[in-house]
Amino acid sequence: MNEATKHFYEKFYLQQAHSSDYVDWAIACLEDGFDTKNLRILAAMEKSSYTYEVEEKFRRALSELDWKFPSEKETLESYVKDLAKAIINGELNPADGCHKIYNVVTFLEYPKELSSWIYLDEGLLPETYETLYEFFEDVPSQNTDKWFKAIFDEAKKLAETNFS
Repeated sequence: MNEATKHFYEKFYLQQAHSSDYVDWAIACLEDGFDTKNLRILAAMEKSSYTYEVEEKFRRALSELDWKFPSEKETLESYVKDLAKAIINGELNPADGCHKIYNVVTFLEYPKELSSWIYLDEGLLPETYETLYEFFEDVPSQNTDKWFKAIFDEAKKLAETNFS
């Protein structure tokens, strides 16, 4: 599976994939050297094509490539680990990364191993519920250093997590 497919599945399982994402996925796969009849058809479709049509071509292309759908849980757990690594590497702002992880946590219906992100997104330290950061109408209202450090520390733990 290539990176484009990995990112497509993330969007798919978060119910954020649109027709244009299917087409972009097909184009990326062709650029990566994969080639099937339905992959070429899908890549040539209008990005605003009816979703059923693109989904059908997508499923046929997967079959031709002999690729299977990874599970939703496996895909989204990998995604949150990637987000954590991006926070650690400075590629993603801690506040933005925290909120993206929180969104996945809610989508997965609050798995215990990711529960600390619920509190961090609210500006609370997970262990003590200490207020690290307060918001006023979703806008940060004070220094973010303690909050960002807590997010960074939790991101380190998440990046090393082996989900069962």
